[in-house]
Amino acid sequence: MEEMLRKTKVLLKSYQMAKFAVMVRTQEVEDELFDSDMKSIENLIDSVLGEDLMLNGKYLENKLVEVRATAALLHRMELCLQWLRKYPGKGAIYYDMLYQFYFSGFNNGHKVVAEMFDMSRTTYYRYFKEAEIIYSKLLWTNNLTEGSET
Repeated sequence: MEEMLRKTKVLLKSYQMAKFAVMVRTQEVEDELFDSDMKSIENLIDSVLGEDLMLNGKYLENKLVEVRATAALLHRMELCLQWLRKYPGKGAIYYDMLYQFYFSGFNNGHKVVAEMFDMSRTTYYRYFKEAEIIYSKLLWTNNLTEGSET
């Protein structure tokens, strides 16, 4: 449980940078395709996924695989945040806390987020810890899907 929570915190802290990396890598691929005069989707498929991949095509394929994996992880993290909002009891508060601290992109510190909720530091940190634990459980649950209801 502690290792799972530690890994979750690392992912949460890395969320904004990973989102930025996906944006940059996607732009790099677009620039590379433009520079290579690949104008149609057929050429893209042939050069990136075809059997006779050139070095440049292999490079693009690796970038696309990397972007896809990172984007899938980001999607999973965002899905879990939505499920946290639906969590019974304080789920909506937990959602707002984690969203403001990790996902919003505004670099809100604990003090700012606690003030948003007009909470004492003790209450805020207790709720925040609970939010991270529940989020971690959701993140590492194998059967979490977009269509399932709880």
